Amino acid sequence: MLRFKHNVHIFQITVGATPLLLIPMNPNRKALLVYNNSGGTVEILSNSGGTYGSGIPILTGNTYVNDYSPEGEYWIVGSGAGLDVRVEEDTQLA
Repeated sequence: MLRFKHNVHIFQITVGATPLLLIPMNPNRKALLVYNNSGGTVEILSNSGGTYGSGIPILTGNTYVNDYSPEGEYWIVGSGAGLDVRVEEDTQLA
C-alpha cells in the first residue's frame, strides 16, 4: 500500500467587506476547510473581483469543505468587518 505524507496547516484570518485572498493556488492541496467562527456571514469567491452576495455563503458556525478539487486560489468576503474565520489546509508532501 502506497502512503503519502500530508501537512496540515491551520490558521485564523479576520474578514471584512473587501475581498481578501483566503489562500493562494497550491497544486499540492488535497483538502480545504473553512469554518465561520464569527457572528456574520462570509462568502467564498473565485477571484478578487467578486462582491458580497456573489459567492458561496458560509453562515455563522458553519463550514465549507472542498476535497474534490481544492487546488485553486480562494478569496473571501464578509457581510461586515472583523469576522473571525478559521482555515485548515491539507497538502501532500513530496
